Amino acid sequence: MKAKKTSLNLVLDKPFNSKEDDYDEIVAQVIENGAKEIVILASGVDTADLIQRLRLAGSDALFYANAWATTRDLLENGGKAIEGTRVLGLYDIASEKPEYLEFQANMIDKFGSDPTFAQIFGYEALKVLKKAIETADSFEVNKVKQTIIDIGKFELLQQEIEFDKFGDAHRDYFIYVIEDGQYKSME
Repeated sequence: MKAKKTSLNLVLDKPFNSKEDDYDEIVAQVIENGAKEIVILASGVDTADLIQRLRLAGSDALFYANAWATTRDLLENGGKAIEGTRVLGLYDIASEKPEYLEFQANMIDKFGSDPTFAQIFGYEALKVLKKAIETADSFEVNKVKQTIIDIGKFELLQQEIEFDKFGDAHRDYFIYVIEDGQYKSME
């Protein structure tokens, strides 16, 4: 999918703390500014709550959510209000790679549900760390870090990840839309 070049105007940049801030005030500010597209950077629960409140206040905006929100919590707490929301995914929810399918089956067997992105990334981080420690034959932080950079590419559950010379990780991203209470690929 090729992105269209567009011109955007930022009408509101509103940091919030879900435990302290008044959502009604946030919703009023968003509605007052008339945003047609809204990006929310928050947990799944907070994203669901904010979108529901905005819909109840009359917003017909298109919502975008970050990868952190792409969890079962968003789907379970968002109801119909989140339908059409676009979300960034850091893993392929429909992956058919054998290693991922085995991992998924083990998680379902042990915990009764599909793995979350935190479980997937935790497993993958340990896989990278294990290989780096074994290759470096050391637990010394700087040696392990340099070994990760030197190895560069690691095959993980669903895809290859590459670390550049600065240690920054590069991997594929996935874009989903919420339809019928489920994440559906937009690709």
